[in-house]
Amino acid sequence: MNKYTNFIEKISPLMIPTENQMSKVADIVSKQLADYVYNAKLQSVVLGISGGLDSAVVAALARKASDYLKAEKDYDLKVIGVAIPLSTTNAHLEQAIWVGNTFCTSGPMLDFKSVANSNNHFEIANMWEQENLLDQMIDTLQKLNPFVERIGFGSNIDYKLSAGNLKSRLRMITLYDLAKKTNGLVLGTGNWSEDHAAFFYTLGGDGQVDYSMIKGVNKGFEMPVLAKVLGILDSIIEQAPSDGLQVTHANTDEAQLGATYKEVDIIINCYLGNFNPDILEEFKTLMDNETIQKVLYRYKAYKYKEAGEVSIERGDNGLKATYQSYPY
Repeated sequence: MNKYTNFIEKISPLMIPTENQMSKVADIVSKQLADYVYNAKLQSVVLGISGGLDSAVVAALARKASDYLKAEKDYDLKVIGVAIPLSTTNAHLEQAIWVGNTFCTSGPMLDFKSVANSNNHFEIANMWEQENLLDQMIDTLQKLNPFVERIGFGSNIDYKLSAGNLKSRLRMITLYDLAKKTNGLVLGTGNWSEDHAAFFYTLGGDGQVDYSMIKGVNKGFEMPVLAKVLGILDSIIEQAPSDGLQVTHANTDEAQLGATYKEVDIIINCYLGNFNPDILEEFKTLMDNETIQKVLYRYKAYKYKEAGEVSIERGDNGLKATYQSYPY
């Protein structure tokens, strides 16, 4: 066992929360959502359900909020789960159906690519009259490639990444349209590891949401425990995380990140100084490790996503640009 592997295994037990801790988290965040939608007089919350762990957890938390509002305030809040199988395996599709049937009060399955129907309560909605329209949209974007090459950016062309981002943004458009029509908001399914450590999301896609319930929960250690206390299936908890966009051949988050979420959580927490001095000193001796370098490179390269837009505002002495700064 090398020094890096030994370090990860030594730190891992320090990261695992108790079920009691995560049960309290579930109660707090679901109550916060209930209070928010009640005060805003909203009638629905809308989320995409993929069959993955994060959307299952958010659906369960949203249902807790809905049940609380019904019991305590006699207020009806619809939990609308939307299954959008763009590049979805049959296993993920069946798991998405289970999540919808278990936690959502209603929801459509939007058939973008003529996915075969299954026995479930979803209303099947064929989004495209023309079966191959999604592929045509992706192909249309590739017509920009000659221009991109002419101005010197040909090496940036990545067909799979471009297609994956388009699929993510189509999902966002769909969720927001449904939320508008049902007087609701869009729930995010991003967690701390994706949103604050790896910045593993699409701007204008799954990164575009109204309300984030699990943004402070890390994926590698806390999310599985939270899912367990919420009654999520073991098959969903234990499966390899995937965004379902087929950006890599393996179609897993790990293939894109070059590390597991447990590694990402430990590395970034060390980098941010969130452990005791002895652990941080040991971490410094491992900085040449390839996995650590990959994770830190991604953290530094994509942290701009967190900074948000540069805003031109009017101050005391005229217009000024304001923005969030971030370290390198």
